[in-house]
Amino acid sequence: MNEWYHLAMSRNDSVHRFYINGILVGYELVNAAAGFDTTGNKLWIGVRLGTGSYFNGAVDDIHICNRALDEAQIKAWYQPYSHGPVLPGPVCLDYKFQNNTLDSGGQGYNLTNHGGTFTQDRFGNPNSAIQFNGVNQYLELSNADSLATTGELSIGVWVKPYHLPGSGQQGDIVNLGDGTYDHGFNLANGYLGVYNGFTTWSYTTPNSNAKAYDSAVLVPVNMNGWYHLAMSRNDSVHRFYINGQLVGFELTNAPAGFDQSGNKLWVGARLGAGSFFNGAVDDLHFCNRALDESQILAWYQALTSVQIPNSPGEMPWRIYPNPSHGTFAIEIKDEPTEICVMDMLGKEVYKQTYQSNTVSTHLSPGTYFVELKKAGQSLGTQRVVIY
Repeated sequence: MNEWYHLAMSRNDSVHRFYINGILVGYELVNAAAGFDTTGNKLWIGVRLGTGSYFNGAVDDIHICNRALDEAQIKAWYQPYSHGPVLPGPVCLDYKFQNNTLDSGGQGYNLTNHGGTFTQDRFGNPNSAIQFNGVNQYLELSNADSLATTGELSIGVWVKPYHLPGSGQQGDIVNLGDGTYDHGFNLANGYLGVYNGFTTWSYTTPNSNAKAYDSAVLVPVNMNGWYHLAMSRNDSVHRFYINGQLVGFELTNAPAGFDQSGNKLWVGARLGAGSFFNGAVDDLHFCNRALDESQILAWYQALTSVQIPNSPGEMPWRIYPNPSHGTFAIEIKDEPTEICVMDMLGKEVYKQTYQSNTVSTHLSPGTYFVELKKAGQSLGTQRVVIY
């Protein structure tokens, strides 16, 4: 009670779908015309015509469209009217890289481009991400002293690596600080003989250095694939997330911020060290508060698009709700005989004979892939997020 929800429905001649907060939660096949052409129709809000079933609550932002929106469109409908996972603070930066390096967060922290070129983003939109050659290209905010606060912070960014750095080297993706005391992400290749893959660090004083990395290799790095990296830091712990999943942390027990002068924000390299990144970057966000795990997951999900065809006949099956707590349903017309769930490494972690459209996995939070089979033939694989 006393909370806001976004409700949406779509209906065509074959299926009626119901969404809550942009997530598909139910459907029913109808096989009948969606419209009605009788006279005397009315639109009532807060009550149903002729029933007296009055609603006790508040209503806002009602939209009616005479077409059946698909799942991606419903999610896009919801997102502009949701506050999102990142609560505003004194400083909250947002770089979309849509053919520019401007701060869309309204703070005016625009980046200077030193050679980076615009390219397709992860959805195929032209000039909507920025790429670097790994040699001498980067972005710079020359005066970032006001970002190097004595409080908390979180950073999130989408990255697409093209090539690993040389053996024993690292390519820096984001770097905030003066090159000695700083926060950021990099892609490492045996750096210091220890670090491989994506890494995040937070050096604020000589006694509060923190480095977090994917020590269990939960998310292997494939070249030319998109990944969402996020870090959060407060005075006691530094956490690292890949694709919304916690993969590493380090206790710090020291102030998260630093207030010395000469701080810069670099994208694609590290101040004073070179360490140029070879790849593409998109949707960089900075917030001066430490987001918790659920907010990081929401941050990732809000920037992840699931491509859904416009009509149910074009897609053989779908999963809902997605993300879920481990129990989800499958909408499919041609029932399979087997359901398999695999982790990010392709290891089978769950399997069952198809008995109903509801699956209860009891798996740990993370990203998985669900494959349906019929008579030994694959009906396709789809991603599911469990939190």
